[in-house]
Amino acid sequence: REKRLPCDTLIYLGTGFTPSGWNTLNGEFRWNRAVFPDPEAMLDRLHGMNYHVVLHAVLEGRRLTGTVDDPCPDPPAPGETGSGRDWPEEQKVSCYWPVHREIVEQGVDGWWPDQGDGLDAESRLARIRMYYEGMQLYRPDERPFALHRNGYAGMARYAPFLWSGDVYSTWETLQTHVSVAINTGR
Repeated sequence: REKRLPCDTLIYLGTGFTPSGWNTLNGEFRWNRAVFPDPEAMLDRLHGMNYHVVLHAVLEGRRLTGTVDDPCPDPPAPGETGSGRDWPEEQKVSCYWPVHREIVEQGVDGWWPDQGDGLDAESRLARIRMYYEGMQLYRPDERPFALHRNGYAGMARYAPFLWSGDVYSTWETLQTHVSVAINTGR
């Protein structure tokens, strides 16, 4: 902030992509206390500097169905973080979304649901809808923030941002992505 760089959001990678990720295991929704010993204080401090905090997450399984409002036949226990859970290849949104709750209630502002390339079209749209409707459960007056790597027709109604995948970190590359992002899903 002292350098007045234009930055509104800080994104923390998951452990599957860096040894000092925000979580302890890829696919788990529990803070890595070795890196973030007091996540609530960190979130408060960053919010006090007008930053939004987004966490990187990788969906376990290969198919996603339903909505956050559907009944879940095997609901996660209160406080369950996804660690050690045997996620089925096909899972219901209503069973997967609840493991996000504690993290959202601590103050996380959005999500970067990564991967998903192997999901079929319906599952991609279900995941995009899940991150929109799920956040609306806890913060109905805020526009949800979710940065997806892939999508499908109809996704624009769920307000996602589409990420292009890993690219070169140059201004020339960034410039080409503006027109792509503006036209996505329209």
